[in-house]
Amino acid sequence: MEKKIILKLMADKLNIDLNEVSKRGTSELEATAYLAQTKGFNFPYHFYWETSGRVGCGEIRGDIADICSLDYDTSELNLSENSVKILEQVSETIQENDPVLLASLHFLISKNQLKSKEKELRINEARERLGEYKRSYFYLELKRAYETLETEGLVK
Repeated sequence: MEKKIILKLMADKLNIDLNEVSKRGTSELEATAYLAQTKGFNFPYHFYWETSGRVGCGEIRGDIADICSLDYDTSELNLSENSVKILEQVSETIQENDPVLLASLHFLISKNQLKSKEKELRINEARERLGEYKRSYFYLELKRAYETLETEGLVK
């Protein structure tokens, strides 16, 4: 399946209006897509650390513009059962958590950008690292995000 179609199907499954996303910014959608990919969703995009201090994917931004202008019809296409299950799990996770924070924290940990392996030290180091990008979080916000990643099996 073409990746734009997969992006559209993912957005539809998560009840995300891509026209609205294109107006207010894509950071939450990119973070959500990254989290789904980390859980095994076959998402053909490459994510990287942006200079703004978050996980991003410029290709998604361009594809959203294309999808909105071309009005892709995906009514007769479906994601696999496993993909739907993953998206449902991610949807539940982000309802009570900031997807951008979850994705950023996961990326820093999984790409060995934090020196410490101990939870409390990692949280403090992540707080400092994100603060370098003018992204300030309270310790408790980061601790909650870290514990969510642990619960989801995304951090060891």
